[in-house]
Amino acid sequence: MTSPLDEVVREARAKENYRCARCDYPLGDVPLGSERCVTCPECGYEMVFEVKVQLLPRDPEFDREIRSRLGRLERMVLPVSLVLMAMMIGLIIVVVMLVL
Repeated sequence: MTSPLDEVVREARAKENYRCARCDYPLGDVPLGSERCVTCPECGYEMVFEVKVQLLPRDPEFDREIRSRLGRLERMVLPVSLVLMAMMIGLIIVVVMLVL
């Protein structure tokens, strides 16, 4: 079973026309060795594929929608907390009156 990194390298090699960094020999048909390395059959130069992750910017429309939802939640928190606080104060007053 191939690893996800090997799959990424395989897909990248299928899309691009890779050549040796030293002698410019085409490496499209050269098999991938262990640890994702390729050895040039012409000059013997060994190269290793590195997989780098690039984070792409999110969709601005998505960001606007999420911010508007958070804004609505933030606007609801204060009134709800005030109502809960008033209810707690009222409950405390009732308990104190019952005790006295």
